[in-house]
Amino acid sequence: MAKPVTLPRWANVSGTVVEPSEPEKDGGFVGGGTAAASTFNWLMLWIYNWLAWLDSFFSSAGTLTLPVDQDVVISGTGEYRHGETTGLLSPMNAIPVTGGGAPTFSAGDWNLNTGYLFYPLPLKVGDRILSWAVQLNKTTGAGVTVSAQLIKLPIATGVTGESQIGVTQSRSENNPGLIALLQSGLTETVAGDTYHIRVYETGGSGDSAYGVQFTYDHP
Repeated sequence: MAKPVTLPRWANVSGTVVEPSEPEKDGGFVGGGTAAASTFNWLMLWIYNWLAWLDSFFSSAGTLTLPVDQDVVISGTGEYRHGETTGLLSPMNAIPVTGGGAPTFSAGDWNLNTGYLFYPLPLKVGDRILSWAVQLNKTTGAGVTVSAQLIKLPIATGVTGESQIGVTQSRSENNPGLIALLQSGLTETVAGDTYHIRVYETGGSGDSAYGVQFTYDHP
């Protein structure tokens, strides 16, 4: 159902509005009785006031729109389900791991060297990973390959080992400059494991890694 376009505006400009007594509110209208117009005006006015307040939070398309610095608060064990959301990770979010020569950070980017660079994805249980992309600057020749993978690490007791989600994305052409390694079409749902994007190069060193963009939803 589409969002209605008309608010039932009533008695918000003029007219007599009289709040009924508490006993009248308790019992409501009595069959065969006669209620004053001012009482009806009070009821209709507050119905309008509440609907106008609720209307202010929803766009014409029916999507929830909150004022600046306002949050959605979920109580109990419920979860906030949402559509596709984009996450961004700066180079400062990356973790260098030695693999012969750990990546080094300088002037806002990472020199990959011959180690690994991990970008942990800040996800929660129930989130579904849809895509990821890594920006790099490849200035080396065709003999050097830069690669990126989505990796899942289990955290359950007694479970060891990592697994790759999707396929490895690689580029090896001669000095293409700024490039992106990316993968879309994923449907990986987080169920208590951790995930990270792993970036590395083989056949040489000297290329740079910048940030990561990823998309996810919570169906």
